[in-house]
Amino acid sequence: MKALLLRLFSWVICILIPITSNAQLQDSLDWIYEKLPSHLFATGLLHDVSAVHLFTHQGPLDPHFHTGSLPGRSATIEQFQYVYMDLYQSQLRDSNKAFYPQNNLRLMPWDSLSLEHKYMGKVDVPLMLLWATFNTLDSTAIAQGFLDFDKGQFELVDEYITIDDQGQYPVYQGDPQKLAQQAVMQDTTFIGSALYSSIYSETNTASVTFQLSSSEVYQNIGGIDSITVDFADGAGFRSVITNQLVSITYHCSTSQVEHVVKELRIRGYKNGKTVESKLKVNVVFNTPVAHQEVLTDLLPSSPCVPNADPEYGARVTLRYADPSAGLQKPVVVVEGFESSVQPYGNLTYKSISSGYVFDENGDQIFQHIHPLSWLYDSLTLAGFDIVHIDFREAKLSLMENKINVLKTLNWLHAKNPLAEITVIGASMGGLIAKMAINDLAASGCCYNIVGYGSFDVPHRGAFIPVGLQAASKYYAELLPFVPMARNPWSAVVNSDAARELLISHFDASARQAHEQVMKVTALAPSGMRRFAISNGSDMGLTHTLQDPLSRYFRHGLRLETCIRHAVAFHSDTIAFNIDGYRDSLLVFGTEAVAAGHAGTYLFYATSYRQLLTAFKMNWMAACSARKVQFIAAVGPYIPGVSKAMLSKAVVKRQKRTNQGLLKMQKGMTKGAHTVLKNKFPEHYDEAPGGWTATATAFQLPILSEIFSATHCFIPSFSALDVSDSLAYQPIRNQPIPSFHTFIAPGIIHDAVGTNQAHISVDSTIISFGLSQLRSIYDQKLSDTLKTDFNLAQEHTYFGAVQSNLGRLIVPKNITLGLGLATVIGPANSTVASAAKQAVHCFVGHGCTRDTVHIYGDLRIGDGQNNLASLRVNESSALVLHKGATLFIEPGSRLEISREGALIVEKGVSIVLDRGTIQLQGMLVLESDALFQPHGPCQFYFSGNAAVSEKKALR
Repeated sequence: MKALLLRLFSWVICILIPITSNAQLQDSLDWIYEKLPSHLFATGLLHDVSAVHLFTHQGPLDPHFHTGSLPGRSATIEQFQYVYMDLYQSQLRDSNKAFYPQNNLRLMPWDSLSLEHKYMGKVDVPLMLLWATFNTLDSTAIAQGFLDFDKGQFELVDEYITIDDQGQYPVYQGDPQKLAQQAVMQDTTFIGSALYSSIYSETNTASVTFQLSSSEVYQNIGGIDSITVDFADGAGFRSVITNQLVSITYHCSTSQVEHVVKELRIRGYKNGKTVESKLKVNVVFNTPVAHQEVLTDLLPSSPCVPNADPEYGARVTLRYADPSAGLQKPVVVVEGFESSVQPYGNLTYKSISSGYVFDENGDQIFQHIHPLSWLYDSLTLAGFDIVHIDFREAKLSLMENKINVLKTLNWLHAKNPLAEITVIGASMGGLIAKMAINDLAASGCCYNIVGYGSFDVPHRGAFIPVGLQAASKYYAELLPFVPMARNPWSAVVNSDAARELLISHFDASARQAHEQVMKVTALAPSGMRRFAISNGSDMGLTHTLQDPLSRYFRHGLRLETCIRHAVAFHSDTIAFNIDGYRDSLLVFGTEAVAAGHAGTYLFYATSYRQLLTAFKMNWMAACSARKVQFIAAVGPYIPGVSKAMLSKAVVKRQKRTNQGLLKMQKGMTKGAHTVLKNKFPEHYDEAPGGWTATATAFQLPILSEIFSATHCFIPSFSALDVSDSLAYQPIRNQPIPSFHTFIAPGIIHDAVGTNQAHISVDSTIISFGLSQLRSIYDQKLSDTLKTDFNLAQEHTYFGAVQSNLGRLIVPKNITLGLGLATVIGPANSTVASAAKQAVHCFVGHGCTRDTVHIYGDLRIGDGQNNLASLRVNESSALVLHKGATLFIEPGSRLEISREGALIVEKGVSIVLDRGTIQLQGMLVLESDALFQPHGPCQFYFSGNAAVSEKKALR
């Protein structure tokens, strides 16, 4: 299966799929060939024994594809791994599971090589080479009488064959050993690859180190005479010695980011023979500079929230807006889930900031997030410092990677930045960031965080169709010894992070982990600006599957299979039965569908026995036809054998063959695997939301049909953190309590926009993000107002406004308005406010304590279309002095946070026109003041709310 499975996501247990399928498949193949003497196979390898070749036959993943002939064929690490494991499974073993002495290759399981971390930080491009000979059986061996197939196993032919069942008329067939030797062929494979194949350089020159370690040269040809490599640097082939560190310099002529593909050629020489393989290396020049890198493994834990170190740390990359000025306005970007098994994955600071992301094979992926590089550039130009957190293992439990975020925030806090911190989480990173921020708040520790951004974050969970999850598990169990086939399930879909994120997981036991994380992350960070980006429609526009029958993919391998022999003692009949009556049977098939499919299942797969049975039917039929042909040819020359006797013997064998074929065909469909739809009631295949193309990862070398490549991944209700009852409903005009503002496709034109790929970036999203950040860091509105002042949006949806009210005084006869339908700013301004407003302001910014004094008027909101909120943060206060008036309009609110205060003097007028006051802190009534709001209102006490003069409350 392709290495890109579930990338993004991006990109996948317990019901009806047994874990023993591969063990049975490989064991069955071992048993089929175990009677053949080991000395027949000079290499100690028999390719026919490997279960891998059943699914890769004659394709780029097959050893036969990579012959080494000039010009060489291109190879990837995925192909190398499949070829390696194919030959690993081809190694013959004795009854004690030991290799036979003639096996000079002696491959070990791929996992035991521990390659993922072996060369990191030591070699840029580690090379690998496999040059091996191996044995295969001639596909016509049975038909030619070189081998027999009896009772389900290959074996040597008998020296004599008897015409009758009583054994009275034996006929000599030949020397079994010599015949068997003619059945054995020898082939050669030569394949080279790179373990890592993508290089990023901050200049127009890239110095790249290569090494072919002796431990990564696998051969059984008696040693390689020499090896040369053309590194595509214009110098041609040069001799390479194993373990030699070779440094090659590449150049480009531009000063802009540029991606160049270098095609390397590696050649091996043996006894005058030359073989070649090609591989590609990506070089990206002029990538944005990373001014500092630090590993969280080396950082101390936050003293506020002490935690044990996680299993794996993170790499923190710091890019200053102005290196000479130091840390000014840090924006922390927390990465999301990654399916890649290599350390730090494919989405790194270098790949994102350059716009070029590659997978393990060196193929460019995630091209829809290329504009993220523009966003990073825009942030830098706007004066923001980028702090990119890249998890070494993004598939860890969210709880563990939260510790890496806490360490990073502690490190930033210690650097004493000039301004406050904003944290933005992408996808899963948004949940991790939210947990870290809330942990700090719960501990009473202030790290001066003033903003939280959510980029298509699964606040209510993510969705991967159960049918696709089941498919990944099926292939993992079918080929567990091939990491590329196994990892999509074992390392990705069934990882701790995926079990915590997925709304509906194939393993029912994951439900508890999911609910626990959803509970822990349910609370939105308080006391700061919160904004969200949803890649999915907020107007209920569904993500319709491409296939009208709601299918994702179907795999099918059909084999021309002999189902019956003609029965007659006739030369034409006997010749016909060499092939017999054949039918194109589906011998291997899987299908994954969406919940909208008409069937009762989400995933269906034939039994592995179906494939083996078809092969056995052909082998048995060919063996029987060959024996009948031989008997019919020699029988007339045997004394005592009449034509009638010969006819009876031939017909009897033909009928016996048909009985066996019929029995096997009837049993072919038994043991199919089915995942029933009614076991998984939660499904969002076509829900509005950010989508991903999981199904494309199931494009197999065998017959494949991808019907619907994409599905909803982060439902819009989840990205905007509202109830799942709104999954298919318009959300735009619904209360979104977790965020002060958000953007979704089409929103800036007040239209219905189509769903976007998960973490898609466009100019609108960039403008929205920048406007939010600028408003957070705008200079405080402070000192004494000289004229009426209105904080309002110029643009309805992404025109963020200055949100920080500092030590502000509003004198008598002066009005401070939040979201009023007048001009923006001072009274003499000519900038009109937008028709719809959502203005959110704070008294107290980060760790700064502030007080706002109102002697005149404070107006919060201006009707249902002009909403506003004012939150008084911890240790800050809003003081309503004598003669002041507070107006709170419908749908707008005043929040007094824990340890914040609303101080009311005598002679204050409070008008709540269906507005809301929420009190978690202190209401202080001074000098016999009365708290007597006018008009209909909502007034909430919660948390540690208290009133200093309870007798005055009416």
